[in-house]
Amino acid sequence: MEMEIISRENIKPCTPTPHHLRVYKISLLDQIIPPAFVPAVLYFAPDSTTSISQRIQLLKDSLVLTLTHFYPLAGLIRDAFSIDCNDTGLPFFVANVKGQLRDFLERPDVQFINRLIPSEFSWDKGAGPGSNVGTVQLNYFDCGGMAICLIFAHHIADATTLCTFLKSWAAAANDPTKILRPDYIAQSAFRQQPSMPKESYLFYPLQKFLNIGKFVTTRYVFDASAISALKAQSAGSNDNHPTRVEVVSAFIWKCFMAAAAEESSDDHKPFLLTHPLNLRRRAEPPFPDNSFGNFLWVAAAQCDNPMDKDLKELVSEVKRAMGRVDKEFMKRLQKSENGYYENVEELRQGIPEEAKWLAFSSWCKIGFYEVDFGWGKPAWVSGFVSGESDRAVLPNSATLVETRSGDGIEAWVILDERYAAPFQKNEELRVFACFNPCVFPSHPSQPDPPTRLDPAELRLAESYRAVPAPLWHSLIKNLSSSPSSFSTAYSLVTWLQRHNLCFSYELLYSILIHALGRNEKLYEAFLLSQRQSLTPLTYNALIGACARNDDLEKALNLMERMRRDGYQSDFVNYSLIIQSLMRNNSVDVAILEKLYGEMEADKIELDGQLLNDIIAGFAKAGDIDRAMYFLGVMQGNGLSPKTSTVVAVVNELGNLGRVEEAEAVFEELKEGGLRPRTRAYNALLKGYVKVGALRDAEYVVSEMERSGVLPDEHTYSLLIDAYGNAGRWESARIVLKEMEANDVKPNSYVFSRILASYRDRGEWQRSFQVLKEMKNCGVNPDRQFYNVMIDTFGKYNCLEHMMAAFERMKVEGIEPDTVTWNTLIDCHCKQGRHNEAEGLFKEMQESGCLPCTTTYNIMINSFGGQERWDDVKELLGTMQSQGLLPNVVTYTTLVDIYGQSGRFNDAIDCLEVMKSAGLKPSSTMYNALINAYAQRGLSEQAVNAFRVMRSDGLKPSLLALNSLINAFGEDRRDAEAFAVLQYMKDNDLKPDVVTYTTLMKALIRVEKYEKVPAVFEEMLLSGCAPDRKARAMLRSALRYMKSTLKL
Repeated sequence: MEMEIISRENIKPCTPTPHHLRVYKISLLDQIIPPAFVPAVLYFAPDSTTSISQRIQLLKDSLVLTLTHFYPLAGLIRDAFSIDCNDTGLPFFVANVKGQLRDFLERPDVQFINRLIPSEFSWDKGAGPGSNVGTVQLNYFDCGGMAICLIFAHHIADATTLCTFLKSWAAAANDPTKILRPDYIAQSAFRQQPSMPKESYLFYPLQKFLNIGKFVTTRYVFDASAISALKAQSAGSNDNHPTRVEVVSAFIWKCFMAAAAEESSDDHKPFLLTHPLNLRRRAEPPFPDNSFGNFLWVAAAQCDNPMDKDLKELVSEVKRAMGRVDKEFMKRLQKSENGYYENVEELRQGIPEEAKWLAFSSWCKIGFYEVDFGWGKPAWVSGFVSGESDRAVLPNSATLVETRSGDGIEAWVILDERYAAPFQKNEELRVFACFNPCVFPSHPSQPDPPTRLDPAELRLAESYRAVPAPLWHSLIKNLSSSPSSFSTAYSLVTWLQRHNLCFSYELLYSILIHALGRNEKLYEAFLLSQRQSLTPLTYNALIGACARNDDLEKALNLMERMRRDGYQSDFVNYSLIIQSLMRNNSVDVAILEKLYGEMEADKIELDGQLLNDIIAGFAKAGDIDRAMYFLGVMQGNGLSPKTSTVVAVVNELGNLGRVEEAEAVFEELKEGGLRPRTRAYNALLKGYVKVGALRDAEYVVSEMERSGVLPDEHTYSLLIDAYGNAGRWESARIVLKEMEANDVKPNSYVFSRILASYRDRGEWQRSFQVLKEMKNCGVNPDRQFYNVMIDTFGKYNCLEHMMAAFERMKVEGIEPDTVTWNTLIDCHCKQGRHNEAEGLFKEMQESGCLPCTTTYNIMINSFGGQERWDDVKELLGTMQSQGLLPNVVTYTTLVDIYGQSGRFNDAIDCLEVMKSAGLKPSSTMYNALINAYAQRGLSEQAVNAFRVMRSDGLKPSLLALNSLINAFGEDRRDAEAFAVLQYMKDNDLKPDVVTYTTLMKALIRVEKYEKVPAVFEEMLLSGCAPDRKARAMLRSALRYMKSTLKL
């Protein structure tokens, strides 16, 4: 058959691989595997329901989604120990085979399989630096059948990982919500050892047995009856029940030994069999089946006198060799580096100095025949085939692959040509195995696949041609509104498109995408969007789906891509994105400003809903001035804000202590004809409590009662807060009684507010009194109360009390949540008890409580403080594998720990990655970077960071400017330090005591002691009270000046 390469492209992940995952370190079990390329080819019968081009496009689109999770496969091999996960992409070839797949499967040409594999790969060359980790070649036959070849570097992944990838890829093509995500546990479970000598590698002692010459590949099939007969031969009185793999392996070994003995009767070297074992299920507890990488070890069996051994004895030898890799073996391997060396040494003991080696591989019970992209499971699976080189360097080998029926085994035997002929003539082999049979015989009753549409279907399509498009749109909307009928809606759209019955297909697809988004099926929405070129309608539907499912990163990326394509986003999407930001408490002023800038640039008219969302968004982001501005815009346009919008504004004004403005907005709410509800009153009440205005707080509660608005638990808890802050515990008790009188039973939340009030005032000892009062009221502590109590003890370094409260919590049957664990871990970290913190982190996971982003941020900070950089990277990788994306706090923490350790390049890289991910660096992050430069006297770098901060649209904070002064001072540049002071004055930033103290320190550093008193005096005149450090600076300067005068 002739074959032609049609196209080649690189398929890249749909989202960029995060920076902290850009270098993938292989595990120890990967490291010890030779860097050879291994192929697998899956053959699929023709499918009459979709065209070749549709299937190719589907495979590409679903591969894009799959590579996001299997990101190492889209990278390049960096060196012997790592992959550069730079999203180069997985090479994807498309080739056309001139012929029929059925003809090939009826008479399999073993050597032709090599042509289905990308020709640029050489078995002798192997995988080296700069090589792709893998490649796909999609071969389609004239009949519509396909042979999909995936070739991969064996020292990156084993056959189980390859099959997991294929299953994941197939899931993405069918139902992306069921995509199999890899578990990258191998990196931490088996840490690589770059300094390990080559002599200690697993396969090193076997290299001396490799053969150089020409090899012959033959394929044998053992059906179920043959395997049963072999098992009967090998069964013994000791209740020996061999598996299919064990008995076929032993039988092929027996035939190989007979062939080798016949070829060289005077050569009495012992015979060696090796068999790889999947370690995933042999561990205690087992590793997940989706664990990425190599989880292999080699079992070795030796036979010195093959003529004296029958099949039963050889099976026993094979079973014995495999049985040595048991639970004790795994414990040794996992406990330490020495365990690996012990196991390797044990293997070496079973390998003779000279031997004739037969190497087995097994692809049985892996699941290649379960891979289904939507047009049926594979008709056949094949693997490695030797080339026609006369100088190949290979072992004699046999690869076992289960048959499609699942009860037989195909053996791909590759032998030195000296042994191939006598092996093929073996009479026993001819009895039990079929030599290269057809994959499935042709039967006259089996019809050929259809090559054209059914005439009845064509007539049906014609009968619907008069139906107007709006009716189809309405029908699709109705069908897609219910999950039970969505598949019908999708099939109908496909059918309409096939017959050109409705011309606004983009609208139909947007309806489907919109429905998927509403049903929280974002992956399916993405996959569906790939079926057509994105248009404004499908763009907007997809952005909306992302926003509704709180995948903001994708929504913002799509919006940016849409703008690059020259399209304008729908105003509804802006509302959905802001709502998502608020739902996830991740609303950020910089993002809101960016979104509003785009609205202005695109001249999008702000409707009532969008204005409400913008106002609430800015209020919840802490920029109340912008919220008030847009509130004025809304009222100026004759629109009334929603009550929830007003509540958000009043709430934030109260948080900032701007109660007069909060009260004014609240009154406008009433004057606008809206009747305030409990939440609105509570927002105003919260503001009065914040500023300690007890009388005003009492007035709000009285006003509620006069207006017929019933106070709720939150109202009473705020009032109790107010009394607690004023030290009026008796009044708080009266409120508790009033709650009972109004049938509002105090709950644990009310007492947690009382406890929080004492915590914030530093009266942590009152915790025991609150607990006693709580029990007197018949209220049992809940999780939130214990969380506040644990936090109270932690804040005041009472770790013993904190742990006692934690234990009591568990005794009472209350499960700790992420807040509990985060508080415990964080408090131990702040006390420098990093080992205890790490122990709590492990205990948290063992208890079944999954760490959140905050947990990882705390641990990253802890490891960074200890300069455990490999552990930091591992944490980031684990975080990503669990679907948690780094947030602003993560990046700020990374910048801080890298900066404090002088790893400034890593800190700058974090900033760039953050920006590329669509996140805006915060002032805190730049403060950390500037401060890190300052502490090392790197004033130029600090100034550059300051400039970048301003170019990013961030206002320099007092903290950043003080850090900049410190940088100039450390670098002995006092003039520039005072220039920063002038900048602060010119920009209405009031210097604080730290500013003046840092300036005095800068003057002392350059020995300008006489200028220090003037700075101190300016500090006093500005209203800053000097602290101990400022007075110490002055005393130091005066002391030196006094000693100079004496001289």
